Amino acid sequence: MVRKLSYKIVTLIFLVCFFATNLFAIPAFTENIVSSLADGVWGVHVADVDGDGDLDIIRASLYDDTVAWYENTGNGYTGHVITTSANGAIAVYAEDIDSDGDMDILSANYYEAKIAWYENNGSESFTVHTISTSMSYAYDVYAADVDLDGDMDVIGAAYTGDKVSWFVNDGSPGGADWTAYSIGTPNGPISLVTADFDYDGDIDVLCAGYLADKIKLYTNDGTPDAGWSATNIATNVDAPSDIFVVDLDFDGYLDVVAAIEKDDETNWYDTAAIPEFSNILMPIVSVLVIIGLNYRRRH
Repeated sequence: MVRKLSYKIVTLIFLVCFFATNLFAIPAFTENIVSSLADGVWGVHVADVDGDGDLDIIRASLYDDTVAWYENTGNGYTGHVITTSANGAIAVYAEDIDSDGDMDILSANYYEAKIAWYENNGSESFTVHTISTSMSYAYDVYAADVDLDGDMDVIGAAYTGDKVSWFVNDGSPGGADWTAYSIGTPNGPISLVTADFDYDGDIDVLCAGYLADKIKLYTNDGTPDAGWSATNIATNVDAPSDIFVVDLDFDGYLDVVAAIEKDDETNWYDTAAIPEFSNILMPIVSVLVIIGLNYRRRH
């Protein structure tokens, strides 16, 4: 009886390991070229631009001043030009800026210090509107409801202007003044991410300061027009060039992943260092072995 049970336990452990190994195997990737016609593609974003339920691709190309989107047809992509007059288009983002139910496009235009948005008329015909022309070497752009008034505001980074600003959407963005407020003045801001880092219900802003050698978190206390609190996530990192926010260790807290150009590093910053198993197979196997040993002791 004991021998049969031991055989069953070993078999069960083998099956768990086999299926878990295949479940967590590294996937294979196949390259699919969407377009090779742009000159100096610098920024990309993904959104359902045409509202048909699948994801399209938007890109900004620095050297041909173009913002374009690629329609997902289900079996390929069809290119559509939004503008060829975005002088130094370097970053793009998609959001419903005018709250009319369709997806609009934002761009940061490096050479003309401009943040712009492109109004979608519902049929993917776009009209350009200027948000700001005072963002010296505009480098990144984001959209979020910063002031919690129900519409989407815009956040921009000015690389040589050494500033991160948010622009207020007053509810009529096509004719809005887009009043600007300072979030922070890092040296050489190059990458932005918005999220509610402190879980207080409003939007905070994370910034990579390329020339400052810092990654900074700007916390919104609920009165974003009255100032933001700055916290260093990382200092003395040589030229942080890109950042991403995700709960990497599944502990319920947002972590930061960063590319550090001149240190040749990819780093992640844990907001709550909670010990955990690094391999899911170990707790599974341990539980099975304990169950088997307890069964043997009882029998």
